[in-house]
Amino acid sequence: MIPSDNPDAPEKDGGITGNTIEFYVNGTKADRTATFESASAKQVDLSIPASGLERSTLTVSLDCSVTYPEYKVKIGGKLTYVDGAGIPEAILQASYSATSGQSWLEITSFNSTVDGDYYAEWAPNASGNYLIKVSWAGKGNIEGAEAYVSLAVTTLEEKYVFSVISNATISDLVFNSTSRALGFTLNGPSGTKGYTNVTIAKDLIADPAEMKVYVDGSQINCTTIPNNASLLLHFTYQHSSLKVVVNLGLSTQLFFETPLGIATLFGIVAVSIAIIYVGSRRLRQPEKTKPIKSGSKSQVASTGQAIPFLNFQVPTFQGYEARAPTRRKFGY
Repeated sequence: MIPSDNPDAPEKDGGITGNTIEFYVNGTKADRTATFESASAKQVDLSIPASGLERSTLTVSLDCSVTYPEYKVKIGGKLTYVDGAGIPEAILQASYSATSGQSWLEITSFNSTVDGDYYAEWAPNASGNYLIKVSWAGKGNIEGAEAYVSLAVTTLEEKYVFSVISNATISDLVFNSTSRALGFTLNGPSGTKGYTNVTIAKDLIADPAEMKVYVDGSQINCTTIPNNASLLLHFTYQHSSLKVVVNLGLSTQLFFETPLGIATLFGIVAVSIAIIYVGSRRLRQPEKTKPIKSGSKSQVASTGQAIPFLNFQVPTFQGYEARAPTRRKFGY
């Protein structure tokens, strides 16, 4: 039980909302902290190193590509002593679970560098929810360590891949191509701080400034980081069950590159061809001549030849002076 601070007391005698609470067991600091909130109860799971062993710290991060089917995930991080110095030549193992941690499959094993850094590469199926674990068994008087990160993946038109990385559990990842919105759910332990990284192909983004991120319906600020062919969105929050929507803004496609635009283009071409076909048939068809009355001054002795393209006849006259034909306008 931690009492709240009495504002009327001359000195601080309790917790103030936002204070960090640290835990010690037999003088050894635990690996977790909590944030003080008045009139609240929280559960915090603590762990401390075994007696006589020095603690180690392990971090893990992911860098995802954005193309399909060449989708790959780069796994990286650092293994250090408590004071931040790297632990070199340590053998680490990366594993993944598609069953929320109930069963694990090994990705690969690798060694840390002289600075404690490590790198690995993984090519998972470009669809699904994964939990990635990097672990070190420890060595000598140094305690082992583990680090976890969640990854959710979905594809678009078997060409692009969306990746969501978080220290929370990710579910229900889906992209709506009509509204150009990527939606998913985050779940994490209440009272802790969460982070999420969303990797999106630059080809899908017309203007990064137009992108919007909403958490439970409220727009939040995020950091945009360009990275080769992708754009990384980073944002933080307080853990709970949260609905997240990332709106990509305007489309980068021209209208005639969209399915509706392609259909419209084909329609325009079809109508144009029909008009040209009908018009050409009308031009090729000669105009019917009216019969000439017997004894008329313009009586034709010989019909002569028709000129279809100009749409009038040149007759041959006998016994009378021929008159020039009336000119007609060229057209349909």
